[in-house]
Amino acid sequence: MNFDVAAVRADFPILSRAVNGKPLVYLDSGASAQKPKCVIDAVNTAYAFEYANVHRGLHYLSSVTTEKYEGVRATVAKFLGAENENSIILNSGTTEGLNMVAYAWAMNTMTDGARERGVATLIDGSQAAVHMSVNVEDIGCDFYPITGHKLYGPSGSGAIYVRPARMAEMRPFMGGGDMIREVHKTEVIYNDGPMMFEAGTPGIVQTIGLGVALDYMMGLGMDNIAAHERTLRDYARSKLDGLNWLSVQGNSNDKAAIFSFTLEGAAHAHDISTVLDKKGVAVRAGQHCTGPLMDHLGHTATCRASFAMYNTTDDVDALIDALELCHKLFS
Repeated sequence: MNFDVAAVRADFPILSRAVNGKPLVYLDSGASAQKPKCVIDAVNTAYAFEYANVHRGLHYLSSVTTEKYEGVRATVAKFLGAENENSIILNSGTTEGLNMVAYAWAMNTMTDGARERGVATLIDGSQAAVHMSVNVEDIGCDFYPITGHKLYGPSGSGAIYVRPARMAEMRPFMGGGDMIREVHKTEVIYNDGPMMFEAGTPGIVQTIGLGVALDYMMGLGMDNIAAHERTLRDYARSKLDGLNWLSVQGNSNDKAAIFSFTLEGAAHAHDISTVLDKKGVAVRAGQHCTGPLMDHLGHTATCRASFAMYNTTDDVDALIDALELCHKLFS
């Protein structure tokens, strides 16, 4: 299957707009990706024509929504290469997934001799799952969280894979509807996992949108996406290497299509980002959740251009042109 980036770009309505009178060049997908029309349509349809609370409702709308919501569990399992969809806990994203492990599993097992049973492994899939094929069975990890807004899905959506043996060790994380099977005056019987860890009314529509986003990515082919992004990486690296007044932090051969950089002289990352924005180029400026690394590098902040499946070599050229302007202004 050939990767048609023009067709992919046509699926993302926001990429056709202008910013400050310039065509939008969106290079901030590492922070949050844009959404294809199929995801936007799925969210709109769910709210406009199908919305109801999930589980336990016997009426038509509840049944339709529950079927779509629960279908996402199988979609995530397929996307992550998990053998059993019951290993997937749906949530609001990686942050909730990591906190769930910390409170529902780690605090419980630390007191039960976890060291004697071996070390568990948690791999944060927030970035990797966006750019390459993932198979949690091959990886052999115990926990693997993903977040929807980086996967071209809605914000407030996500999931975490939990190895069945680890899930059996976990205690309830939050109380609420769906995580309780029976309540009596003197006894509470919790539901089985994964429902035990999905308390209260979930992000129904966001989760449905996540399922559509993952189907969209799998339809394009994760290997195709990875190959396209490698081409972008190599092209961008060749162009950035030609700017001897630009310092790029991190340049390993097998890095992803993401570049953090600073400009020689007194220009702050926020100033650079502001100038790039005037040229329609959107990048991230700050510490990128890596304060200790910034301390080590001796920087208060950097700019970061992160490329995605909908970016092109023309976007790279636009970034280079905008950086040339920055050099003229700040040198």
